[in-house]
Amino acid sequence: MKIKAALIIILLALTVFGTDGRFALGAGSVDFPIPGGRFYTQASGSTDSSVGFSITNADGILLQSEFQELGGVSQLGYPASRRFDLGGFVSQATQKSILQWRPEGRTVAFVNVFDLLHDQGHDPWLLATKQIPPPFDTSADTGLSFEQVRQRHLAILDASPAIRAVYLSDPDSLSHFGLPMSSADLGALVVVRAQRAAFQEWRIDTPWANAGAVTIANGGDIAKEAGLIPAGAIVPEPAPAVTPLTSEQIFANSRPAIVKVDLPGVEGSGVIFDPSGYIVTNNHVIESGGPVQVTTERGVLPARVVGADPLTDLAVLKVDAGTQPTLILGDSDALVPGDDVVAIGFSPLLPDPPNEYVATVLALVGTPVSNNSHKADFIQTDAPLHPGDSGGPLLNMFGEVVGIDTALIFPTRAGQQVIASSIAINRAKPILSELITSGKVSRPFIGVTVHVLIPGLDGGQSPLADRGLLVIGVAPGSPGERAGIQQGDVITAADGVPLLLPSDLLRVLSDHEIGDQVTLSVVKQDGTRRNVAVTLVESA
Repeated sequence: MKIKAALIIILLALTVFGTDGRFALGAGSVDFPIPGGRFYTQASGSTDSSVGFSITNADGILLQSEFQELGGVSQLGYPASRRFDLGGFVSQATQKSILQWRPEGRTVAFVNVFDLLHDQGHDPWLLATKQIPPPFDTSADTGLSFEQVRQRHLAILDASPAIRAVYLSDPDSLSHFGLPMSSADLGALVVVRAQRAAFQEWRIDTPWANAGAVTIANGGDIAKEAGLIPAGAIVPEPAPAVTPLTSEQIFANSRPAIVKVDLPGVEGSGVIFDPSGYIVTNNHVIESGGPVQVTTERGVLPARVVGADPLTDLAVLKVDAGTQPTLILGDSDALVPGDDVVAIGFSPLLPDPPNEYVATVLALVGTPVSNNSHKADFIQTDAPLHPGDSGGPLLNMFGEVVGIDTALIFPTRAGQQVIASSIAINRAKPILSELITSGKVSRPFIGVTVHVLIPGLDGGQSPLADRGLLVIGVAPGSPGERAGIQQGDVITAADGVPLLLPSDLLRVLSDHEIGDQVTLSVVKQDGTRRNVAVTLVESA
């Protein structure tokens, strides 16, 4: 069957019918990955590129992950301090904010920097040196609902339509900037002070802005200058004495924990991630059923399927053969486009498997958490994967698993890049835990396996939608099959909610109970569009 779609996705299990590379921190590198995080030199205040600030997930305090979820550098600026104590909470400054770890919710909160400056008596200094006015009297907020308070403070933005437009252009302005607190017309500029930032509309040309421009004063930088951050925390730290491994070292170190997975007529790869013998692979590697065996450096071992989840294309196997070598599951949220990675798999199409592929992260595709940030569901790389590599690891340059290789995405026009897609390990971790505990992931089930559809890869010539979820598998007898959904269809919406990512579909399904009906908007392979009602059943 010819699939007419904006792209073709090849699952990397091999159905059987009868490079060398090195990673180095190049001269002039200004930020680079470190175990559990990333090191940045840009906000060190020094011309010495060997000092800066790291942001990590050390000690179970997930500042690095939260930093990425909140928008990373594009939203928060570069890390601008070490960790420090603020009000009894572990905190860290970026150029634009101060992040405060809240252990009760295992998340971070933004510190209201300008409120803190007011509380510590810095308003005269702010006005004299930064042209930022003191806050208005807030006693009128007493007794009002939060929405009434919000509307009252948003009215402060009326002092400058230009500032109002900038403030409201951020889809999460309340989180990033806090409530507007005051405004002032200072002649050369109009200023609006918020809890976490200050906005300045310039009426004159300056060295840093033209007349009419709006600039934003960075709360984190001002907090440093005002002395809110302990002196020791703003001293840049030396670049960590960590040396990324070469691809040869990564291959040699990880090889004992990477296995070949065999079922009748199917070959794939897997990773041992627990010393008791648990192995992660892809669901599509084992979904055909039959006896499973894995080939390790120690020999061939029988394996059993502990659990599988078609929706995320993950499965867990188990070998009972004593303590096994393992690989560390790393932090996929620490990746950024341009990072070097290594993929390893057991494709029999290449000589002497397993094989390593040195690659570069092209994109992180996942759940939107802000206008400029995603929590990665998939990692896209230029790794030249082959059938049989499915379920193998994608490793960072410290040998930690950051993804599970799953598919190749082929554009339908010549000359466009083939993309390798891996399931982000932070997305996989809770699924693996639930599979080990329960043997399944309990959620309403429609019986389709989907993958993100990348718009525009065929130049817009496809009759299918330019965005949505491409159906790459339909379980026999499932609600999806009964509703007429077929491999190659594109699901564009569920209950009217546009679907860009598999996690979008998961969220819609999680709002329903077993037995509910969900309306899916489907584009068939001939380009026709239809809405189909699917009755949810419990995932097997």
